[in-house]
Amino acid sequence: MPQRRSVLRTIGSAVGVAAATGIGTAATGDETDEDTPVGAAGAGNDRQLPVYATGTLRIRYVETGEDTYTVHQVFQSEDLRERYGDPEFRYEPRTVPEDFLPEAVQNGDKRRHTVQTSEVIGTRAENVNAEAQIWRQTADTGALDQPTIDGEVPLYQYKESNDAENENKQSRGAPFNVAWESKDVSTIKNQMESGNNGPIWINYTEWVPQMKVDQYVNLPDEGTKSTDAHVMKHLYSPFCDIQTRQYHLRLYEVPFDGIETIAQAHKDPCDHGHISDVIGDVNWRNSEARGAAANFWEDGHGVNHETPYVGNTTSDFDSHDGSWAFFDG
Repeated sequence: MPQRRSVLRTIGSAVGVAAATGIGTAATGDETDEDTPVGAAGAGNDRQLPVYATGTLRIRYVETGEDTYTVHQVFQSEDLRERYGDPEFRYEPRTVPEDFLPEAVQNGDKRRHTVQTSEVIGTRAENVNAEAQIWRQTADTGALDQPTIDGEVPLYQYKESNDAENENKQSRGAPFNVAWESKDVSTIKNQMESGNNGPIWINYTEWVPQMKVDQYVNLPDEGTKSTDAHVMKHLYSPFCDIQTRQYHLRLYEVPFDGIETIAQAHKDPCDHGHISDVIGDVNWRNSEARGAAANFWEDGHGVNHETPYVGNTTSDFDSHDGSWAFFDG
């Protein structure tokens, strides 16, 4: 098996070819649909891929404390019924500060919302298979030696763990876009928050725990693990309805050759996605946040990075261009 460092270096040369050959498409059933996310397919697919399901997301807000609410979300889709026999996928409830919620929720006028949306949902095995297929599609461009499945670096974080209540189904979250060859989570967090020789990234979850929403990554031993640490950088904004106000990295230590830590970098809106995410009107600016993290390590600490194309996105996804910041040190 090639070392992950050499694998990522080689992927970088594939960016032009990958984009030209349509890595961002996938089959739905027996047909090709350019709007289907990479590594997903229709409910009737026989390739053990997660389902790109269209349906209705129902959101309910329940007052659970003097200044907090619990958000309950249920996604319902006939695609899920066809695939798994159950049309519903229930997300883990989350606690939200009252200040993050619209006035209509706070005063009791509207505590239930219904949104038409689409999600990529599959069993853990289907999601692992999808990630392996994406790596193989990149390899098929001729620029990458195909790695073994146990040596795969994860491509996505998931909003749910391997949850028995949902028959071990997971909902695909954001694509990973940052990796370190030899730094562990503790080192990364300490250096970014200390600000030594560079801009300070301050983790506001220390003061507002509700901002911290862990997600999950699939590991090669058939287990999952949650986020190891959060690192954030506050960005001043005078507006809190549509303006974004901080960069946010979810960090995961992973047991892969040539990779110590991976991260999902994005730019949070003022409500940290508690409302804007569920109604689907937020651009998480993944590539911009990846660039902010790269600037910290290069400008502040002299740690160079490469920007290999990994292909864990569709070609027209504005927020993430499919490339990672990969740090040699």
